[in-house]
Amino acid sequence: MRKKEPYKQGLYIPRNPQKIINKKEIVYRSYLEWKWMHKFDINENIVRWGSECLFIPYIKPTTNKVHRYYPDFQVEFKDGATHILEMKPKKEIVLIQEYLETGNVPKTIKKKRPNEKLSTFQYRAIRWSINVAKWKACQAFCDKKGWKFLKISEKD
Repeated sequence: MRKKEPYKQGLYIPRNPQKIINKKEIVYRSYLEWKWMHKFDINENIVRWGSECLFIPYIKPTTNKVHRYYPDFQVEFKDGATHILEMKPKKEIVLIQEYLETGNVPKTIKKKRPNEKLSTFQYRAIRWSINVAKWKACQAFCDKKGWKFLKISEKD
């Protein structure tokens, strides 16, 4: 069994500040985000990158109003490609991708788990529906620009 990575958050200090899109402090909220920031910073094929430096409007399903989605990363490569990256646990990525590919709401979202509090189930279902809306908006945004939208987990 893999050892769980320590929880880590703070400010990232880049080795190559000229590559940073953000003009403000770069905050990481997990060890996974920190690891990827470090990779972007030292990779010679990446010319610019930023953390939560771009917002994409989306309709929040709980309010039916426009909100702003800030994907975790925007990465620009030497070859001109741009990728938008979102960091999520693998199980969340799988559930959302399953829905986006099939249109079927996963059973784990429709049904409360045994011994799960109702409030926990409701929170989980709401978070899932919000993330689906964000990812749909992000994919449409990327498609218009010719960019790639990638979901990164602890397994990548």
